[in-house]
Amino acid sequence: MYYKFVKFLDLIDVVMKVFIISVLLTFLAFGELKACDPADFPDVICISELKVAGGGDDYITICNNSADPYELEAVMIVDSNPDNEITLDLVIPAFSCITLLAEDIDDGGDLDFGFGGGGDSFTITCMDGVQLLSVTYEEDDVVDDNNDPLDGFVLDDNIPGFDFCDPPISACDSAVTSICVRSIDPRGGSDDVELCNDSGDVVSLSGAFGSDDPTDEDDEIGMIAIPPYGCVIITGSFGLSDNNPEEFFLTCDGTVLASATYELPPDGSTDEEEDAFFPFVNPNCDIPVAPVTVIPTMGEWGLIALTLLFLIFGTLKLKEELNTSLA
Repeated sequence: MYYKFVKFLDLIDVVMKVFIISVLLTFLAFGELKACDPADFPDVICISELKVAGGGDDYITICNNSADPYELEAVMIVDSNPDNEITLDLVIPAFSCITLLAEDIDDGGDLDFGFGGGGDSFTITCMDGVQLLSVTYEEDDVVDDNNDPLDGFVLDDNIPGFDFCDPPISACDSAVTSICVRSIDPRGGSDDVELCNDSGDVVSLSGAFGSDDPTDEDDEIGMIAIPPYGCVIITGSFGLSDNNPEEFFLTCDGTVLASATYELPPDGSTDEEEDAFFPFVNPNCDIPVAPVTVIPTMGEWGLIALTLLFLIFGTLKLKEELNTSLA
């Protein structure tokens, strides 16, 4: 009986050691995103579109599908001609895409960076030559059934062997109904508007406009995305102190995506009196709450590993005491 008990303690010891090693490896796996890390391509950083139009109208759209800004530093786009290299140094915001026009990434010298209509290829590499992404397309991919060139053809789904990624869902998509205006603060010389997204998808605000007039689309929001069940604060000159009551509209192509109406303080109000009005919090827009998924945090995993470590030493101590007492 004693022998079986000691073997049982040995088994517990092995199981707990394996678990602790797994937890430690998990800690190592969850490091910060690194520019030029092949593991991030194409899941974190990917290509959503490639347009072949000839000359400076060619473009490539690169997307960041993570919740953190991603720095493409010392990353090169290399054309099929190895002499054609463009070194990138840019940051792609979280859940956003950046479109690089050929004319914008031309180095201003003899380099004519573009995608040939008769077929071409390019790679995205690190400075040390490690390849991150490679795209090759043939002439048949950019001509119609009569073999005539397709002007401005966007290669987003038909290159054999290459999977383009989907960019974040656009707020301008008519199916998006999850955005609401959470708060507004027009003080301090600029207008701060908090927008929330009550859905499990990333929603890009690219192409959307903010204003106190739903027909005014002069102030574009820009490349900002709202994470799932999250909120962002956009800052601009939306004219949110001109009328009383005042309104804010988030629009796209004349369609109102979200809005809010609020009262302004009387003219001549002191700062303290204005503080009673702002920031305005919209009672019709609640802070999004994501569905609860119980996953231990890294700190909790560390506590579990530490607890098991004490159990291992306790098990070893118990075995030692048993061997001593029965010797």
